[in-house]
Amino acid sequence: MNKTTYKLALPLLLALCGCSLSAPEPLDERSLLAEVEQSLSSQVEVGTTVTVRQLMTRTTEGDSDIADVLVELDEETPLLRDFAQPLDEPALRIESLYRAEYAYEDKRWTMTRLDKLEDAAVRPKEGVNVMALTSPMGRTYVEGAPKERYWNLEFDRQDTDLDNGTDTVYLRKTSENALLTEGGTIKYSYVFNEGTGKWELAEESVMDDWQRTYHIAGQWEYEGENDRVTLTISEVDANGEMTIRMDSGWITAQILSGIDTKTSWKAKTSEERPFVFESDETSYAITIPDEGETNVIKLGEYLFRRR
Repeated sequence: MNKTTYKLALPLLLALCGCSLSAPEPLDERSLLAEVEQSLSSQVEVGTTVTVRQLMTRTTEGDSDIADVLVELDEETPLLRDFAQPLDEPALRIESLYRAEYAYEDKRWTMTRLDKLEDAAVRPKEGVNVMALTSPMGRTYVEGAPKERYWNLEFDRQDTDLDNGTDTVYLRKTSENALLTEGGTIKYSYVFNEGTGKWELAEESVMDDWQRTYHIAGQWEYEGENDRVTLTISEVDANGEMTIRMDSGWITAQILSGIDTKTSWKAKTSEERPFVFESDETSYAITIPDEGETNVIKLGEYLFRRR
């Protein structure tokens, strides 16, 4: 067979055997996106909706086809949240970039890989779980205290801005024990962290309606090995100041001996240290241990109980 005859016969042979010198026709875009959506839908949790938004880029070379697609995952928002569910993990709407890789095998295109490249946007669909903040246990741990302080918690309001990723919760908190009554509104400010997909507490602040009333007026007693010391404490005024008078056998003896002995002074608390009464007149401070839960006070290192 001469060269001219070979050139004429080759196309005829290829046509007869169904072969082609051209690359295989790639999947149409609609079929590709539908297959990606179906594959991802089988991988996510029940209730999460997968929507393939658009084809971003595509490279087809011979029997290889690589497509980057934008996908939205829309998690189901529970109708009701409860105390046991996390405070900071909302349902999310996530836009992610996925890469689908296809290979042409056995006369058909087969998806060989589907990987997430990055999250393009992560947005919350709901604010923080307020129910977790208002736990019915109502207890706040006081470090080093033998008892936990009980707080009555009541939801006031919630201001959620999903577009800007902020959430503000207002709670009414009240607590009362033998030594003090305290309560008012607490403001919890949260910001959404796209990196973790969680709400994070940015600030916790006490509102102007917060009030604290002390119930330590009266007589308190410390009994040592050789002496008994009594403190008589006045009511705490609006400025957080009170008067203390101290009596003991040793003090009486000092006074009878003509020794100038200080037996009374004023002490004041502060917003920074609400459980400590300090004075410019003496180095001793009156302290309310454990935020009043143990119903004792301390003068220096000495423990006093109600008389």
